[in-house]
This record gives sequence, C-alpha cells and structure tokens, in this order.
Amino acid sequence: MIVEPFALVAFIILVIGFIAGGWWRIETAISKGKTDALAAIDKAKTEVAVQAGVAHGLASLAASQLSEHKVHVAETYVTKQGMHEQTQQLMQALTKLGDSFDRSIGQVNQRLDRVIEQRAPFSPG
Repeated sequence: MIVEPFALVAFIILVIGFIAGGWWRIETAISKGKTDALAAIDKAKTEVAVQAGVAHGLASLAASQLSEHKVHVAETYVTKQGMHEQTQQLMQALTKLGDSFDRSIGQVNQRLDRVIEQRAPFSPG
C-alpha cells in the first residue's frame, strides 16, 4: 500500500491542526481562569478593605466607650484608699460621739446623786 504524498501531508497538517486547536482551547481556558481569578482577588481585596474599615470603626467606637466608662467609674465609685480615709473619719467621729455620750451620762449620774443626797433621810415611822 503506497500512500500518496499529498494524503500524507494532509494527514500531518490535520494532526498538527488538531493539536494546535486543542492547545488553543486549553490556553483560552487558562487565560479565562486567570482573568476570573484576578477579578475575584480584586473583589476580595475591596471586600476585605471595607470589612477592615468597619472593624476599625467598631474598634474606635469600643475604645471611646471604654474611655467614657472609665471616666464614669472614676467619677462615681470610690477607690480603696478613699474608702479607707472615709471610714477612718467616720470611726473617729463615732468615737468622739461615744466619748461625749459617756461624759453626758456621767454628768447625769452625778446630778442624780446630788439630788438623792440632798433629800432628807428616810425615817421610818
């Protein structure tokens, strides 16, 4: 069986065209995939930037609210040292009040004793 040179050339051209067409389709698919991937990356970057901005805003808000709360606590609540000082002052005032009360009771007792002593002795009948 003798193959004509024209048929052989046509067959070789057909095989080369088939391989080139397949290669072209694969390259097109790869290029499209790259383009889609780059577009997805750009979209993801913008979404991340937006979310980062939102997160930064929330962090700033939380920081300012925390600062306000710290100021509120500092203005409203007492420190341990302040409470200790106030308790000492209160205890001193109560001690002075107790001493004054003891002196007053002592004076009342002395007056009652003088009143009883000035009365005439009881003589039975």
